[in-house]
Amino acid sequence: MSAELVEPPPLPRVEADLEPWHVFTDWLLEHHDWRGELLAAELALPSLPAPEELARFQALAKKRLRERRLTPVAWCLSHARTIDLVGQPQLLGGPASLDGGAAANLTDYLSTPNARRVERLAIELGARDLGAPPWRRLMRALPPWCTALALSFGLRDAPTAAQAASLVASLPPQVRALTLRGVPDPTPFLDDALDLVDAPQLRPDGAALARLAEALARTARVRLRLGGALAIPVGLGPVGARLSIGAPGEAGLLSRAARAALALPRPSLLYQQRRHGIVPVRTQLARVLPEAWSLDLRDGVPVAYDGAFNTFIERAADGRFTVGGWGGATVAVDGVPCSLRRRDPLGPERRISLAGAEWTLVPDDLAAASRALFDAAP
Repeated sequence: MSAELVEPPPLPRVEADLEPWHVFTDWLLEHHDWRGELLAAELALPSLPAPEELARFQALAKKRLRERRLTPVAWCLSHARTIDLVGQPQLLGGPASLDGGAAANLTDYLSTPNARRVERLAIELGARDLGAPPWRRLMRALPPWCTALALSFGLRDAPTAAQAASLVASLPPQVRALTLRGVPDPTPFLDDALDLVDAPQLRPDGAALARLAEALARTARVRLRLGGALAIPVGLGPVGARLSIGAPGEAGLLSRAARAALALPRPSLLYQQRRHGIVPVRTQLARVLPEAWSLDLRDGVPVAYDGAFNTFIERAADGRFTVGGWGGATVAVDGVPCSLRRRDPLGPERRISLAGAEWTLVPDDLAAASRALFDAAP
């Protein structure tokens, strides 16, 4: 039997999921498939490999895994875990549009062995691209394991309500989660055909959050995830159970007095790959790469975004947090202003002053810690 016809196991979420990959690797090696050598090298690495071990693996991976400029791949066990489709910039700074050539190339690539287990596509496009032939062909080509799409629209090119409804209707049935960027109002996308609508750029105040809750109440099961919220209203009722701040396991800042929460979004695998090279599977599972976030104020609202520039909060490989650096927001810890010249330890017991409120760090699961703000009775 051809090695290309043998299905690889699902991509792992925990250490126990690696056992079938050892079996698959042995089969590939027996059949002289080049993937076997690379998989064996990756599976032999611990979560924190020595620099020499990591360099040897990454050199081998670089020879075998072709870089894709317009459709960059985040790799896991020699298979695409996520793929980005870079948009085509428009003249005079207009919003990006779907690159037809790159979309066609990606459509073909999704049928190859390396893309069989892709879990998520991130696509830059314009509202006018929805329903166009390249979009329809790409949706038809999605593998069964691709259950999530992340769509980024230009600031002046968000879909209308009718376009949003058409988009949801055009999704293959396996797509259960939709992440939206550049969309100021996610309510047209709230549809029970989806399990989750994720709006990481939104940090609504109490009035806006109440309107979102009203829209969510017109559905039966879809959940809405936000990047933050200010002045969360008391007594949202049963619909509050379908609202959350941040993804499970993500850190964040919580202010119980202000009834506010702000997620510290986990950097994407592609972002970490660009910083550190191809990331071995056990390093992915153990989350031991450093993470960094900048804090800023936009129209008086605190925001956090992943990135090392103007770093304010860092999470080291050992899970410890520090705070320091320079940013667009004035931050103090236990009453002492943060400094560009030093990094101070940051733990759940310390008080963070930001945007006129007192916050505490939630180091591992803001979604769970902020749950009580949505469940509070009136």
